[in-house]
Amino acid sequence: MQWFLTLHRWAVERSEAMPLLAEHRAWMLKQHWAGKVVISGPTPDRSLGIIVVRAPDQQAAADLFADEPWVAHGMRTVEIIPWDVHELLGVDLLAKEAARA
Repeated sequence: MQWFLTLHRWAVERSEAMPLLAEHRAWMLKQHWAGKVVISGPTPDRSLGIIVVRAPDQQAAADLFADEPWVAHGMRTVEIIPWDVHELLGVDLLAKEAARA
């Protein structure tokens, strides 16, 4: 599994997307429960959504957002950035990877 930092930008006025907020939140919780989304939330001014994803590859990360309500309705764009996470919550992931080899 790989890590991806995803940046979600509005393609419409934010107010236009708010009728789908409940659907977005339900989708987000489902992805958290499935372990696909690890961290999620907006910037304080709500102009950008930031979501950390675990997926087998970049295509799987992109496919994950295909049915996210705001993305599916063309209200948000998604930028997917592959991310080599080295440490997480005090755990050296590089050392763990080396130990498995």
